[in-house]
Order: sequence, then C-alpha cells, then structure tokens
Amino acid sequence: MTDLTDALGIRRSAQLLGLSEQNVRTHRCRGAMNLERTAKLQAAVLADEAALRSTLHLLRTGQAHRGRAKPTKETHA
Repeated sequence: MTDLTDALGIRRSAQLLGLSEQNVRTHRCRGAMNLERTAKLQAAVLADEAALRSTLHLLRTGQAHRGRAKPTKETHA
C-alpha cells in the first residue's frame, strides 16, 4: 500500500481512487485498503512500471542517504 501510493504520489492516487488526499494519507498510514482500491493502484503502477519503479527507487535511496529529518529548533528534554 505504501509503496503504491509513494510511487504514484498522493494527488494522483486520490484522483484515481476518487478520494481526498487526506483520506489517501490516512489509508496509507493505516495500511488498510479494500481489494478493489488496491487493485486499481496496482493496475496504474503496472501501466507505467519502469518510470514508477525509478521514482520509488529515488525516494527510497534519498531517504536512506539523508536519514531522519533534523528539527529546526532546539527541542526541550
């Protein structure tokens, strides 16, 4: 679920499923989506698999390279 929405992007996933972007984010975080919606996302990814695989690879390697985000302000313990 997370990989599918990451590859397609939140906005494109929302348009494809007929949901709001916030609903897609909620489903993505919970990891819960019915089979019909999951099949729609899978079909969209398979239609343009090479480009989306590249996009997903760049997202994953960028996260690994950068690591966690650093806070902009000092945090209080």
